Amino acid sequence: MQPVKRLLFGVLGLYDWVRFGVFNRLRYEGREHLAALSSRGVLFVSNHLTYYIDVLAIHHAIAGPRCSPIDGFRANLNVGFVAAVETLNERGLIPRVFNYTGAVPIRRTWREGDRDVKRAVDPWDLDRIGAALRRGWLITFPQGTTTPGAPVRKGTAHLIREHNPIVIPIILRGFDRAFSRKGLGRIASGIDLSVRFGAPLAISAGDSVERIVEILTAAIAPGSPDQVPSPS
Repeated sequence: MQPVKRLLFGVLGLYDWVRFGVFNRLRYEGREHLAALSSRGVLFVSNHLTYYIDVLAIHHAIAGPRCSPIDGFRANLNVGFVAAVETLNERGLIPRVFNYTGAVPIRRTWREGDRDVKRAVDPWDLDRIGAALRRGWLITFPQGTTTPGAPVRKGTAHLIREHNPIVIPIILRGFDRAFSRKGLGRIASGIDLSVRFGAPLAISAGDSVERIVEILTAAIAPGSPDQVPSPS
């Protein structure tokens, strides 16, 4: 199935390049932080601007130093991403493609569809995430929503405590101005888009969930410095 997956990534990459590199201007920062990473056990934590385009842009940024029409053909097929079950269960071709290309579906602990809920982290979700980290790299969006200013959720802190991955922060800019909320529609052209990788976060095994949430919040806030606040 890998050749089929590679071809699908290649087609997606070409389509993305038109949107990122022709109609807009996509640049990458901090790719030097990827050079020494292990091929497994790396968790990318990012702010969240659109449902689908965010993931595609990060894939491009991992594939090469510049946005290129061949990025999809050289993409790392072992980079998965965490997504809400209800998003992946939507009707249409795009959710099916994302399911096939590396989605790790989870149930959000605070929301289900349009309803606010409150439930514990599902152990099966942690197991699926652990399996994805053992296979390669994983992208997650700790805010769990594209709503501006949403808080970092504790679920990501729990999975970091459970699996102890290398944690790389990402800050995305411009995608919410160039694309619709789902990323399937174009709002404007000529927008500066950027994907910025930070240095691995200093998270220790003894850090509390609350402390990890604090570190993640500081690391993925647009405009934040590379350092995080010291423990009080």
